Amino acid sequence: MLTRASLIVLLLISQTVNAIDSDTISHPSVGFQLNYGYVPFTGFHVSYLPICPYGVDLSLNKFHTSYKKWKVFHTYWTSGIQAGYLNFQNPSVLGSAYTLMLFAEPVIAHGDKWFFTLRPGMGIAYLTKIYDETENPTNQFFCTHLAFPLSVTARFKYRVGRQTYITVAGAYNHISNGGSKQPNYGMNFLTGYAGVEYFYKTMPSLDHHYSYKLPVSEKKIRFRIQTFGAVTTIPATDTYPEEKPFNLGFNFGVMKRLTHMYSLSAGTELLFDGYSKHMAEREGSDADYKKLSVDVGQAFIFGNVIFAQSLGVYLYSPYKPAMPYYQKYELGYIFKPGIIVGLHLKAYLGAADYSGLSVSWVTGWNKKS
Repeated sequence: MLTRASLIVLLLISQTVNAIDSDTISHPSVGFQLNYGYVPFTGFHVSYLPICPYGVDLSLNKFHTSYKKWKVFHTYWTSGIQAGYLNFQNPSVLGSAYTLMLFAEPVIAHGDKWFFTLRPGMGIAYLTKIYDETENPTNQFFCTHLAFPLSVTARFKYRVGRQTYITVAGAYNHISNGGSKQPNYGMNFLTGYAGVEYFYKTMPSLDHHYSYKLPVSEKKIRFRIQTFGAVTTIPATDTYPEEKPFNLGFNFGVMKRLTHMYSLSAGTELLFDGYSKHMAEREGSDADYKKLSVDVGQAFIFGNVIFAQSLGVYLYSPYKPAMPYYQKYELGYIFKPGIIVGLHLKAYLGAADYSGLSVSWVTGWNKKS
């Protein structure tokens, strides 16, 4: 469990620690915000809908304005750590969540008194209520006290004093155990935020002439080869013990960068689904466990960090999946030109399937972005 948690926060740790060590032009601040959410879908039937979680967050932030830090995302950005409390308004079944997350928050646009930013975050959570076969059988969202929250937040900040900003934001959130134990539907939900951010010193005018131009060679269509793997869990039954089969996949596709911060992609994916193989054996079925799908997606590229989302549809899947289509979310880091190592999460609508590691090679990527 601790190993999985370490892998999930690895990429953001590398950026956050790097941001703390040597930036001589940084501006610390503290943030406080209230939030209210809504679970728009679950992927399975529950009797206690709707679910409208609410909570509070406190963050310690550092805004970076040096050129050295600007080059990480090719924009100004904030690094920080955020602690939060989330109440699911169902104390007997869902309880509450205590979260601790690292984040990196690039600036998408800014003016004299305002910022528009995008904040992806990852971390660890403690859930007070989990699934129990006899005492809490209706909690199909969570089955382990430790889980891993993910979020992507669009934030607008407006200065109301020399050192104070009011903030409003909207976020997409996910909490699950990454497939380490079943049942693990996880929870996807939307959240609105309102809060305040106070800087310890006056923010300077962001008039530095930092710039980046996408090389002409990188605007061409590039080929991508990706391999990925994940360990899944099949719970024990009266007949079979708990099993942890391995999923191995390959994705062959193309990508085209439209700007230095955005690209589109399409691909074909072959999955050797260990979970389906073991389930078919349990059921006495001879259905093929391999799956073939096609996908389209987009990626936001912030310097060396890539956040990608894709939608896939199965073309071949004899052992029927939960749904004929799926979503995949990926966070990657460019360690060398054209070599991307990252984490991915696969989900069927509102239900998480599994999470794992991936390695990609993109042809013709001549330099770090």
